[in-house]
This record gives sequence, C-alpha cells and structure tokens, in this order.
Amino acid sequence: MQTSTYIRSVAGFLAAIREHSSEHELTLFRGQPNRRRSLLPAIARQAHAATLDTERQVLDMFRHYGGEDVEVAGRYHEAAGTHSMTSTPSPYWHLLAQAQQFGLKTRLLEWSSNPLIALWFACQKAGAEPYVYLLNASKLNDVDYDSDPFELTETRVFPPTFDHATHPQLAAQKSWYTIHPSLSAGSAESADLAETQTGFVPLEKEAISQGRLVELPILPSMKTSLLAELASHGIDQRSVSPGLAGLCQHLNSLLEPESRSGGGAAQGLELSLMKNEMMGQDTAAAFSRLSSARQTASSSAAYRHEPQGGLRQYLKRYSSDFDFD
Repeated sequence: MQTSTYIRSVAGFLAAIREHSSEHELTLFRGQPNRRRSLLPAIARQAHAATLDTERQVLDMFRHYGGEDVEVAGRYHEAAGTHSMTSTPSPYWHLLAQAQQFGLKTRLLEWSSNPLIALWFACQKAGAEPYVYLLNASKLNDVDYDSDPFELTETRVFPPTFDHATHPQLAAQKSWYTIHPSLSAGSAESADLAETQTGFVPLEKEAISQGRLVELPILPSMKTSLLAELASHGIDQRSVSPGLAGLCQHLNSLLEPESRSGGGAAQGLELSLMKNEMMGQDTAAAFSRLSSARQTASSSAAYRHEPQGGLRQYLKRYSSDFDFD
C-alpha cells in the first residue's frame, strides 16, 4: 500500500488525491480518526469470528423482527436495475446494506466518492492517527446482485440504493460499500481457523487491492484547521448528516468550550451566520469572516497544545479505535 506525505491543508489533500488517482476512474475514500492496523469490516474485528451460518441467521432475524421498517429487497433491485425479470435477486445484498446503515456488524465497510466527506470523518472525532484511505475501485463495481454475497471470493464495491427521503445521509455522504469475502474453513489461506469459523483477509493484503490502495496520513495538530476549511466548503455536521439529528449535533458544537470549538470569535460569527440564514440575508461575507476566525483560532490552538517532543503519530503508537460504521 502506498503512503502519501502528511496532509496539512485541504489544498494539499486534493493535490495528493490528484497525484494518486484519475478523474476517469471510480475512486472511493474512507476517513478514520485512528489508523487501523487492518482494513477489515466490523464483523471481522471481533475477538471470536462469527460463523457463516450465524451471519446469515442474524440477517434473517433483522429482516423478520424489523418487520415493515426493513425495506423490501425487490424495490432495491428494481430501482437499481440489477437483475433480470427471470431471476430472483438474493435478498442478502439489500439486507447487508440496510443492516449496515442501522449499526449491525456486517462484512461491509463504508466509503464515500467525495474525498472531502472522508476527510471530515477523519478529523471530526478525537484520534491520534487520522488517516484517509484512497481506493481505486475501477472494475470492482462489477456486481451480480443475483448471486449470493457470502460466496464472493474477491472484494467488490457497490452503492446503496435506498429511498433518499428515508436515508438522506447516504446521498449526502456519497456512500459506497466494499463487501469483503470470507475464507472458508479448510482453504489454504485459513488453515489456522477453527473448523466452524470463517475469517477475512484485510483489504490491504488482498491480491485484488495491490496497487489500488493509498493511505493519506493527516497531521493531527491540523485537524481543527482542516475542519474550518471544510466548513468553508460546506462540509460540516449539518451537511454530512441532514435532518434534526445532524442539526442538533452541529448546534451542540457551538456549546463546547472555546478550545474545542475553535474560539469564541468563531462561535459568535457562526451563531450570527445562522441567524442571518434564518432571516434570508446575504451570508457570503459572514462565511468569509467565519473561516478566517476559525483558522486563526485553530492555528493558535495547535501552537499551544502541540507537545515539544513531536507527534505521537511518528512514534506509531496505536490508540483505541473510533468507528463511524
């Protein structure tokens, strides 16, 4: 897996992306507050791997007990145009995607086709080693929705196709999923697995990902400044999580201590900006002042709080992981 130089600004981040990708190819991005030792889906990060039968049964229970709240798989495939009239699509593609969205541990990892969304996820939570992963997904989106997703032998990518009225965050976050194959017990790669277990190969070690993955490390002291830059581009909690939940999380950030939210001046300007929005007034100048105040505050905060001995990131110390999926 290739590694870029440390990211200090949005401009530097986009330059690194241009260096490692092509605009004519499908490129996906995943932001993490802490660098993961392996790119594995949530179900593979447990102390004891679930059996394949258990994985299916849990999804069947999700469908059964979810009742009318679980969207009909047929509508999903019909909207996506992903199966022929003479075939019956596997319900598990849809169930995996919907269960993932509501927090069930699955064999899916969430990605975004918007690099700025991934950068926001990497910076918006406390973490000592923020990273963005870039995946060149060309030809990995050749998915047969009539097939059994549990029988895949290589990682594939696919977009969720839900009703955007009920899942607006998926559209806002430009979401995609990687679906990861499990190793069957008895195969050459899984000789160390118990007879009834399945295992997963980390994406960075899978043969199909060779030459496709790039890791973009974020300088931790610049996270606040990067969030300010992203806000000036319209990427914040309100835009990433549309609806009342996202709005309340954004408003909560304005109640945080000044050292965490970017300074009292930035807080006051943001409250003023939101008031102007409510009144329908021109907000361009307020946006400019807000961005300037945030970056000034974050630069001084980084200077005050950066330890003299350097960044822990350079010492490769791993801390507890924070997941957004």
